[in-house]
Amino acid sequence: MTDTMLAFRFVEWGHPGEYREVPVPQPGPGQALVRVAGSGLCGTDIGLLRSGHRTWPDPPYTVGHETAGWIEKLGDGVSDWTVGDGVLVSALPWCGSCRKCQIELENECRSRPAAYGLGRDGGLAAYMVADTRDLVSLGSLDPRTAVPLADAGSTSYRAVRLALEPMRGGNIVVIGVGGLGEFAVQYLRALSDANVVALDVRQRALERAAELGAAHTFLAGVDSAVAVHAASPGGVDAVIDFVGVNNSLRLASEVIGSGGRIVQVGIGGGRLSVGWEVLPRSAQYVTTSGWRLKDMREAVALAQSGRITLTSEHIPFRDIHEGIDQLQRGAFRGRVVVDSLAH
Repeated sequence: MTDTMLAFRFVEWGHPGEYREVPVPQPGPGQALVRVAGSGLCGTDIGLLRSGHRTWPDPPYTVGHETAGWIEKLGDGVSDWTVGDGVLVSALPWCGSCRKCQIELENECRSRPAAYGLGRDGGLAAYMVADTRDLVSLGSLDPRTAVPLADAGSTSYRAVRLALEPMRGGNIVVIGVGGLGEFAVQYLRALSDANVVALDVRQRALERAAELGAAHTFLAGVDSAVAVHAASPGGVDAVIDFVGVNNSLRLASEVIGSGGRIVQVGIGGGRLSVGWEVLPRSAQYVTTSGWRLKDMREAVALAQSGRITLTSEHIPFRDIHEGIDQLQRGAFRGRVVVDSLAH
C-alpha cells in the first residue's frame, strides 16, 4: 500500500469537486480501513457539489456516501471483524447514546455525527476509514455489485417496511420507479402479496418495474388517479412516493384509502396539506429518510438469498465529472457506481 491515494474531493461551496492526492487514512480505535470496491453517485451528490447551499458541513472532504469494500486494516480494540471481510458502510453514523439509538432507531439519531461523504471523508477514493459499528457484513455478496445497498437499497427497504406496517400487503402504489423505486417493487414482491401499482413519467422505467414484479404500470399524468383506482380493487392501502413533488403528493392524497399510509421518500420540495378530514378517515402521512442498521442487514439478506436483483451502471473513477453531468441529464437507467482504483 502506498502512503497517498487519489480522492474526489468537495473543496469549496459551488465548486464541482476536484481530484486530489491525499494521505491514505489510518484507522483509530474502534475503526477499520476499508479498501473501496465502489461508491455510488446520486442526486444528493449533485446537490452537494452544485447547489452552493450550505446544507451540509463545510468542506473539504472526500465525496461518496454509498460505499462497499473490503476491510484492509483494523484499529485497536476491534475483535469482531477480520481483514478481508466484505462490508457495506452505512453513510449515517449514529451517536449510540441518545434514546433513539438505544432502541435501534439509528436513522432518527438526535445527535448524529457528520455523514460519510457528506461531512466527513467518504468512498470516492481507494480507501476510507469508518467506525466498525457503521459496517454491515456482506457475507457472500461481492462488494462491487452490492454498492447500491449502501444507500438506495436500504432507504427503499425502510420505506417499504413503513408502507407494510398497517396492512402487510393489499394494494400498494409506488410513484417513481427509478433506482429506489426498482428496489421497492422487488421488496414488496419478496415480503408481501401486495398488488403493486407503479407510476413513472418514463416508459422504460415502467417496463423495468413490470419485469421486477409490478402488476400494473401507468405513465404519470392527468388521469393517473383514475387508472390507479381501477387497478386497486377495495382501495389503496399504501403509497410510496419516491418523487416528492407537488403533483406526486397530490396524487398520493387522491388515491389513498381509509386507514392507508402515504410514505414520502422523495425530496422534490413538494408539500401535502393534512388535517382533519383532508385525507380519508384514519389515513396517515409519514416521511422517511435513511435506514436502521437492521434494515440494511435485512436488505443484504434478501440479496444473498437471490430474492432481489442488484443492477447498476458502472463508470471509471477518472470519469466522475462526466458521470455527474450524465446523471443530471437523466442519462442513466438505474444506480450509478464509480469503480474504485483499489480493485
